Amino acid sequence: MIDILVADDAPSVRKLFQMIFQPQYRVVEAGDGKEALRRLLDTRPPVAILDITMPQMNGLDLCRAIRQDPRIASTKIVIITANGGPADRAAALAAGADHFIAKPFSPAVILRLVESALARQPVAAS
Repeated sequence: MIDILVADDAPSVRKLFQMIFQPQYRVVEAGDGKEALRRLLDTRPPVAILDITMPQMNGLDLCRAIRQDPRIASTKIVIITANGGPADRAAALAAGADHFIAKPFSPAVILRLVESALARQPVAAS
């Protein structure tokens, strides 16, 4: 089964992603940026969904850390945020995000985006 990391400090958002992705994918959850980085290194999921506003390490700093680590640099990154302005989009893309989505979002759009990202990236069997 393919892992997808979801890093968001709101348990309700993580639960929503569980509902969107299961049973096709296994959701690896993290409540803050540092925990997300540890889980990324442990599980090496092909896709990570990161909230910008998180404790310990925000989503933009986490995105930059992912891009700088050759072990996980190829991870497809989707930034989600309640702050969907042009400056936020520019900051996310400059940090290395592949996609930027403002909250509230459509579950169908998120699912299609992840499936598209997975189709363009070789995935190791787990």
